[in-house]
Amino acid sequence: MSTAANSVGWQWENATAGAVAGLATVTFSHPLDVVRTRFQVYDGRVTNLPTYKNTPHALFTIARTEGFRGLYAGFYPAVLGSTISWGLYFFFYSKAKQRYSRDRKELSPGLHLASAAEAGALITKPQHHYPHQPTSSPVQIIHQHHQR
Repeated sequence: MSTAANSVGWQWENATAGAVAGLATVTFSHPLDVVRTRFQVYDGRVTNLPTYKNTPHALFTIARTEGFRGLYAGFYPAVLGSTISWGLYFFFYSKAKQRYSRDRKELSPGLHLASAAEAGALITKPQHHYPHQPTSSPVQIIHQHHQR
């Protein structure tokens, strides 16, 4: 197999690794994301919603009252967004590194940083639409709306 074919295969391996990492991250951290969202939404002013004392109490209460499904509410949009975002990030990161390394034996830390910045810029939304929100990908916005 030629060098060009090897580098294309490697880019897709990086994209696949990024997608799997995104899946694993959401799978293990999603219950904490649900708790964070509940703390943000349930501010104590509405009396028919549960009051959580702390994170472990919220995890236990949600699991007891809503079951496993309650801890993973909004999981599918989150996992879809995370796998796509991280897969694309690692793909673009490897493409940028490949482009920077054409004339070099080894990439400097600055070029690694530039590659990461390029990849990040390619998967985030333009800031001019929502100036009051931190930069995030469109898929993260969908995930936030499905969490509510």
